[in-house]
Amino acid sequence: MGEFAGRAPVAGMRGRPTLPSLNWIDTACALVAHTETIALVPLRTLTISRLVISGKRKTKDIVFPVNDFAGNDLLSVFVDWIKTVDPDSLVDNKKSYYTGIATARRKSRSVFVSGIHGRFGARGASVNVGTHQVEHEFEEDHAPTLETRFVFSAPKGADFAVFAIERQSNSGSGVALAEAFKRHLMTTFNEFSFDLDTYQQSNAWLQNADILSVTAVEYRMPFDPAKGITPIPVLGQLETKFRPLKGKKHLPNTILPQLQQSGLSPDAVFTIPAPGEGEIRVEVEHDGQKKTYAINHEKTPVFRYVLNEDMTPPLTDSEFIRECRTQVEDCYLSFGLTWEAAWLKKSITSAPDLLKVASSGTTSGP
Repeated sequence: MGEFAGRAPVAGMRGRPTLPSLNWIDTACALVAHTETIALVPLRTLTISRLVISGKRKTKDIVFPVNDFAGNDLLSVFVDWIKTVDPDSLVDNKKSYYTGIATARRKSRSVFVSGIHGRFGARGASVNVGTHQVEHEFEEDHAPTLETRFVFSAPKGADFAVFAIERQSNSGSGVALAEAFKRHLMTTFNEFSFDLDTYQQSNAWLQNADILSVTAVEYRMPFDPAKGITPIPVLGQLETKFRPLKGKKHLPNTILPQLQQSGLSPDAVFTIPAPGEGEIRVEVEHDGQKKTYAINHEKTPVFRYVLNEDMTPPLTDSEFIRECRTQVEDCYLSFGLTWEAAWLKKSITSAPDLLKVASSGTTSGP
């Protein structure tokens, strides 16, 4: 940490700023301004993926409970895999993606994982945005990575497990790690089928929900050189919000099916100056719950729950667990299954790191 200008550091106080003579309020404000940096990240969303275990051939119509398929508990299988997975098996050389596991913590019937994910194959550099100096250069076999989180839950007696996956710019370590775990299951237990699909919010819930607002977001708004402005690739982000009329609380529900059309782009929703890369967000309310979804452009639109808006601080681990618990519980209840709060608690963030436990040779309890 640097010193304040014009003052030399005090002996024996390495790393601490030496403050000029100020009253105590100014001193406190100066300390906060000098030391506190709030990280801002792009839009992050949460998706829920279900993992279902079924038989093959004569038993293909049988779905097995996740805690008992041929005497195995899927949660224990996942924990063992996390602790022993070969890092090379997580490298996708065809698509040039690197995925790794940073930490993994288990509590009750859930595992909280922080992973890293990024592309490699091109040279580049990381630059200090304050000094504009190159801090590190990377080659084709280096992967600049992004750290994101996910939760894996496998309640006793349930006929599917879930991955609650954090994504940034539609990318995240949880997507790749869920697919890698599925490949491990197919290889290890080849007498079973393992299906991994993205959970859709029930149509009944959406049909009964009230629409609070619709926002069309353009991430790339270019300058127009014809208007005498210096051409720079990206100016900023444009958001156009559609709200109810004055005196009304909700928008007509009839617009939701139109927004879910495959391939619908933000510039098609409102009159936006230039089509570009973006998405459509819908804020809805039902039974006291408010949810904001980002509708993507897949054939079957997937609703992604918004964790934090663009260029806002990311959720803390505890806040992330809280949001995961809400969405996972909604998922199980929508299938008529039970959910116990003890299966996913915020205290999971302070549980021992399974990777360190594995390296020390000790074992962890349930």
